[in-house]
Amino acid sequence: LVGNLPTEKVLPYLETKGYYTGIELKALPELAGEAARLRLLYG
Repeated sequence: LVGNLPTEKVLPYLETKGYYTGIELKALPELAGEAARLRLLYG
């Protein structure tokens, strides 16, 4: 999302500030895990 800032941290922060992100925050842990797996596979 933003440079080297982790999306799973930035999106909840933005929503607490009143910004609509359009992302289902409950899905972030699973998505972050999948991104980590892909990073390991494809570096």
